[in-house]
Amino acid sequence: MIFGRLNMSFKLKIALGAVLIQLLTTAAALSVSIGFLKAYGEREILLRAETAVNLLGASAQEAILVNDYALLDSLTKSLSSHEEIAYARVKNEIGSTIAQNGKEEFISAPFTDDTKVGGADDGSFDKSADLYSGEYYIGRVEIGIATGTYTSFISETLKEMFILAAIQVFTTLIFSYILAHILTRQIYRIAEASARITAGELGVTVTADGSDELAAVSETFNAMSLSVQSSHTELTVLLDDLEKAKKLAEEESAKIRGILETVVDAIVIIKQDGSITVFNPAAEKMFGYTEEELLGKSINILMPHQAALGHQQKLDSFDFDKRSSVIGIIRDIEGVHADGTLFPIEMAVSASMIDGEVFFTGVIRDISERKKDELELISAKQAAEEASKAKTAFMAVMSHEIRTPMNVVIGMVDILKTDETDKGRLSKLQSIAGAAENLMGILNDLLDLSKLDTGKMELESENFSLREVFGVTTDFFSYAASEKGLNLYMFLDESVPEHVKGDRHRLRQILSNLIGNAIKFTHTGSITIKADARKENGSLILNVEVTDTGMGISKENIEKIFDEFTQADQSMSRKYGGSGLGLAICRKLVKMMGGEIYAVSTPGKGSSFYFSVIFAAADEEKTAEQKQFSIRTANPSVLIAEDSEDNKNLIKMYTKNIPVKITFAEDGQDALDKYKNGSFHLVLMDRRMPVMSGDESAEAIRRIQRKRGEQTPLFSFSANLPGETGFPQGLYDGHFSKPFKKKDLEDFFNSVFPDIIKSADEEDLRISIDPDLADLVPAYISRKAEEVAEMRKAAERDDFEKAGFIAHSIKGTGASYGFEIITELGRAIEESAKLGDKNSVMRNISRLEDYTAKVRKILI
Repeated sequence: MIFGRLNMSFKLKIALGAVLIQLLTTAAALSVSIGFLKAYGEREILLRAETAVNLLGASAQEAILVNDYALLDSLTKSLSSHEEIAYARVKNEIGSTIAQNGKEEFISAPFTDDTKVGGADDGSFDKSADLYSGEYYIGRVEIGIATGTYTSFISETLKEMFILAAIQVFTTLIFSYILAHILTRQIYRIAEASARITAGELGVTVTADGSDELAAVSETFNAMSLSVQSSHTELTVLLDDLEKAKKLAEEESAKIRGILETVVDAIVIIKQDGSITVFNPAAEKMFGYTEEELLGKSINILMPHQAALGHQQKLDSFDFDKRSSVIGIIRDIEGVHADGTLFPIEMAVSASMIDGEVFFTGVIRDISERKKDELELISAKQAAEEASKAKTAFMAVMSHEIRTPMNVVIGMVDILKTDETDKGRLSKLQSIAGAAENLMGILNDLLDLSKLDTGKMELESENFSLREVFGVTTDFFSYAASEKGLNLYMFLDESVPEHVKGDRHRLRQILSNLIGNAIKFTHTGSITIKADARKENGSLILNVEVTDTGMGISKENIEKIFDEFTQADQSMSRKYGGSGLGLAICRKLVKMMGGEIYAVSTPGKGSSFYFSVIFAAADEEKTAEQKQFSIRTANPSVLIAEDSEDNKNLIKMYTKNIPVKITFAEDGQDALDKYKNGSFHLVLMDRRMPVMSGDESAEAIRRIQRKRGEQTPLFSFSANLPGETGFPQGLYDGHFSKPFKKKDLEDFFNSVFPDIIKSADEEDLRISIDPDLADLVPAYISRKAEEVAEMRKAAERDDFEKAGFIAHSIKGTGASYGFEIITELGRAIEESAKLGDKNSVMRNISRLEDYTAKVRKILI
């Protein structure tokens, strides 16, 4: 024995032996108790952290996908309201926090993914779980479990244990020393007391008489007995505390369970073997089973037979590290009710690892009502689309049918205006003409809108002069601008080419709408048109800006102006007129042409409209080869296929002073028959006619021409423009549009038959001189005659720039002095000069010389 080899008294040996025994006993008890307490506490914290992070992950996954931040905030707030939860946080795929709640000192602390409770030195055991939507990482949830209570409890317990141990050792030492004095007398008592203690009677003591070693042993024995009793009591207290901690953990688990039971979505948790471990009340209600019926059973009972066949194999082959394509994905599948019926469900699955075992959590929602609503919406959408198509088709048909008689009204009023001398009746006729023109414009807009909405409008693809379109369009509006005292400017950047390939008509339509609106809503100042271009990927992108100094548009109305039948201020339609279709058509046309349109405006200061369109590069070899029909004959004969009596009457009245012989055909077959048996210089073919359509008749005429070797030009005579859906490509040599005015028909015939010179008498000179200017007219006509002579000289030496400059001056003054024809001829010469068309320039100079000569004969 160790003590036997030591040089000390027996009394001391007994005392030291008793103390050593006490130390070993207390140390063993402390070691076992502390180890158990720490292990249990760490396990509980780990379990709570895993449970909380998995619950938050399963609940937050769908909310992240649909950006439901309110739900995320509610989830984190609900979870962090528990005392042991330090904080709850949800982050998106880029690591930004989108929802968090908890105690501020833990929220602001940096996050460290702890693996051991002992390593959580910031007072919070941090745990996280990554969330995936299929293969895509969509975010992460973070949970903090407060370790303060646990560490405080451990520290206080250790402190108390060591204090008690110190007290015990000290007490044992004293009593052992006393016992050593009476050990010899008390040995039998000690033996008896030891037997009682051995029998389980704690706290047994013996009387220590004397002061010998036996008495000391007796005292030590008594101290040891009491110490053992005290340690037993302390251990009992510790076990009670552990039981309380276990109960607290069970209560927290019950709270988590309560959350599962109150969520509206069904939550089902299974193991990797497919057995169900959690089946919340929402799932019971959805599937018709109770939790007791399904716990431990396979999840396949809730799946259709075909889906269940390979399900277990997928579970068995699941690799937690690699994940699966279905994890985190919201899928629409079918579930099986307890009564065997199938119903649609929406499900998101997440996977978690707890104590080395994989668990799958499915959040399920019954979408039967949603599917029903979707079917109803699809049906309603289809019905609405059919109704919209029927409405559009009706509008197109009605607009077309109304346009024909309206054209007759305009034509007849135009003829009446020409012959009317009474100012009162002339004013009324002008009012009728204006109203009819406005109505015709609305009908044209409705037709264009119908074609755009039904996809029946196609863009032309032909070479044309881009700069000419801008020049002609701007010139057309120059008179209207000057009438209101407005300045009209146009600036074309050097980057704008002369020729491109595309649809000139639609470009001019867009420009006309924007410039016309600018003039309409501007009372003082100016309108400016700017354009530049850039090449990109072999195409030309044209950028156009139309700016005015008008009344402007408010911010809340700037987007609405591009909607159909909408104006910035509905009161404008009463004051300024208009159908509200122009800008809607512009937006659709610009989109068809590969561009975009938008507006910027400041109320009271003006507006700027910007649009871009894409054109192809012009075919160089074809640029100068556009068809220009010029039939040289003084007595032209024209076959016109037209089934409308009103249109035929208009043509007769419009051409009564033009030396053109016109033969009418009633329908397509009649046109074919008359062409076979007649001789004509030109054929105008209405495409819509009874018996045989105009296109069919034109194809038959083309066959005859090929057989005879003839090249008589064949023009379409229709409201449909070339390039629109259904318009035959290559069948016609040209096009003359309906509706038409007298001047349109005159200009057409004068262009095709340059050798016919209208034999105008005084009634045809269209003179309307203001009495206040009567004295100035003779001198004006003399000056114009001199300018025309100078213009002829310039044109003869191909100086079209100077000829065009003189023509521009003539155009700007003719109507001011009451000579409308001078303005019209000046405009025609200017446009021809821009194109370098010498024949057209010289022909119109001759007409202008003839006109001024007749006026001088009358006035001078």
